[in-house]
Amino acid sequence: GAVAATPHAAADSDAVGLRLDLADALFEGGDYRRAAPVYQALIADLADTGDEDLLLRCRLQEATCHALTGNTSQALRQLDDLLRDQRRIIGDDDPRTIDLRRQIGLLQLGTGESAAAQRTLRELWKDLSELHGSSHPLVREISDLLAVVRP
Repeated sequence: GAVAATPHAAADSDAVGLRLDLADALFEGGDYRRAAPVYQALIADLADTGDEDLLLRCRLQEATCHALTGNTSQALRQLDDLLRDQRRIIGDDDPRTIDLRRQIGLLQLGTGESAAAQRTLRELWKDLSELHGSSHPLVREISDLLAVVRP
């Protein structure tokens, strides 16, 4: 069921802003292990605020922290969930959704999930080709990645 919001100022915008600054400072300083739980707590508190953009960004940052600390299976799970929600909220053609699909493919590639990476990148290449044409730089980048993926 739904978790009741805590009565303290969790959703207070000043408090959220400060906590976001802390999480971003930890992230930018390379302290991903400490940044992840700060993003996670922000996600819990932002869930009811309706600030979808900030919520999506915090979810991406938390998953990225897990990827950068070697917890790739958790990162991929979170990124897949995020992708499903981003597609619903901001759409398939939004640059953030396209970049997320690229990141998922790269992470799959980096973890040796060649078949999954090839599937992710092939679908992305197809969608980008239809959207931008085959000469677009991002389409060429995905083509180059696909060339090195061994299924």
